[in-house]
Amino acid sequence: MQVWINIDRPITVEAEIPLKSEAPESVVGLYNKNERNNLIGWKTEDGKYLGCIKNNRSISVLSDESSVLSLYEERPARGAGWVGMTIKSSTGEILATLFQSRHSVNSLNWLKSTQHLLAKAFNLKEEYEDLGYNA
Repeated sequence: MQVWINIDRPITVEAEIPLKSEAPESVVGLYNKNERNNLIGWKTEDGKYLGCIKNNRSISVLSDESSVLSLYEERPARGAGWVGMTIKSSTGEILATLFQSRHSVNSLNWLKSTQHLLAKAFNLKEEYEDLGYNA
């Protein structure tokens, strides 16, 4: 692995990885052997893919298509609101949603602190999107 970062911040129910399993088998094997139950940001040794993995959930995207790690916030109004983190291309296309949850201060703070770690590890720009109120 070129990147294997243990995100030493407890992932909360409010900010979970979507129910997907997209990581390459080499990542899953290394994860199951050494890091079981930890939240890991990873990039394959050949640099082709990057993503996050925790337990049986993982997200994977092509590295060379990835440009921005975007944190978004839709504040609660009539609805509960949402927070999340996506990887985008240089044209703004959403390539993957890494984390998403109902809006809460805890989730937003967790995402903010995690965004910086992952953006630095993956060499991605950081972006914040204020989507206004959920009305």
